[in-house]
Amino acid sequence: MRVAAVLLFVSTTCSAQPPGGFGGGLGGGMEQPPPQLTRVTDDVYVIENANASIGELIANGGNATVYLTDEGVVLFDTKSAGMHDLLIQQVSSLTDKPVALVVLTHHHADHSAGLPQLQADGATTIISAADGETL
Repeated sequence: MRVAAVLLFVSTTCSAQPPGGFGGGLGGGMEQPPPQLTRVTDDVYVIENANASIGELIANGGNATVYLTDEGVVLFDTKSAGMHDLLIQQVSSLTDKPVALVVLTHHHADHSAGLPQLQADGATTIISAADGETL
């Protein structure tokens, strides 16, 4: 039941757009604030872009959800490849356990570009067959 609740939470937050769509302006070349770590429950956190703007999406990737388990971290989406060090830093501030499992909601780079670095660190990946073919 607990895993079902986490999956429901992730499915609603990973694909959500800010009100009115991505209306924050493109801002891809402008420096963006770093993603923030937000507590949802004692074992679920979101690494989310501060302003939900398209500029942050381009610079940082989409939001990622962290689920802490006794066996290790389950990470839903990976943000962009350039956010890997910050992502690991934020996860490490919560637990000394490694990212054991990465669940990708889909193959777009803003959700999956950090995957190779996590796989190199030993994480297992779950993704739909259709999306997995495009990685």
